[in-house]
Amino acid sequence: MQYYNAKDKDAIMQIRLPISLREDFKRLCQQHNIVASAVVRQLIIDWIAAQQDTTIQHKRSSDI
Repeated sequence: MQYYNAKDKDAIMQIRLPISLREDFKRLCQQHNIVASAVVRQLIIDWIAAQQDTTIQHKRSSDI
């Protein structure tokens, strides 16, 4: 499932985190030639996909 088109990136999300964490993240993104916002978008997409895996496993029929 594709959540966005390159032209549809019109929402902004701000997060608070320690400066050292942000700097480490930016440094690693630069080392790997990856745009930091693209990494965050992919993390969100992956998390949503994992949450939508709604396979329910029951141990007993009475658990339903």
